[in-house]
Amino acid sequence: MTNNNDYREFLKTAITEKLDRRPGYSMRAFAKHVGISASHLSRVLSGKKDLSPESATRIAIELQLSEDQINHFLDLVSLQSANSHTKKLLLERIHRRQNRPSRKALNSETFQVISDWYYFSMLELIRTQGFRSEAGWIARRLGLTISEVETAIQRLQTLGLIRIDQNHVMTSTGEIDPQSVSEISSTAAHRHYEQIAQKAFTALKEQPFAEREFLGIQLAFNRTNLQRAKTMIRNFTEQFETEFRSHPGEDVYQLNLQFFSLTKK
Repeated sequence: MTNNNDYREFLKTAITEKLDRRPGYSMRAFAKHVGISASHLSRVLSGKKDLSPESATRIAIELQLSEDQINHFLDLVSLQSANSHTKKLLLERIHRRQNRPSRKALNSETFQVISDWYYFSMLELIRTQGFRSEAGWIARRLGLTISEVETAIQRLQTLGLIRIDQNHVMTSTGEIDPQSVSEISSTAAHRHYEQIAQKAFTALKEQPFAEREFLGIQLAFNRTNLQRAKTMIRNFTEQFETEFRSHPGEDVYQLNLQFFSLTKK
């Protein structure tokens, strides 16, 4: 019986699909591109060796996996060496991912087109109560120009992310995978997060305390707990989204969590 939590099964399938798409591309060439020997890769696939997180990340990028697939693969790799507490968190996260409704994953080319912050905000705004399919109304709600909104509508429609019927009513075609913007992404993702950071700075200055929540902690941290910490953060964001996305919305909110080192090696 196939173990759905075995990263080797996932990896074998992904590599086979890549080799099938590229005639003449060999397992040896693949191993060279990800910086490991072909013999080491063979031992990994046969269960005689394990992948390091660094090698797993390089492999995920070389396989050109979707962001959701990357996170799933890295979680499966981490599962092999995790302690009992972290393993429980990882299994919960993997289970939620396997059982949640399917989402549209954006490839890097698509994200390059819609990397400005307001594209995702428009997709969420469509789901709010009282939404009006009017460029002027959308512009006022998001603080944009009508020209920016009209361009965004055209791009989103062309990409099949929204639909406009004969009565000019705008609807979303489904949920977008938020992991399309991840730590393993392009310069477009960097630009996206820079814009979101600026929006957060503006909100800190301008929004009433009762309408926002900004919290931060600083702590002495052991780097050996980094994977466990990242797993807990990802679990929280998924649980938060599951809890509140199911309720009818009136406004579009942004949740940011930053966890990074303030010290230099």
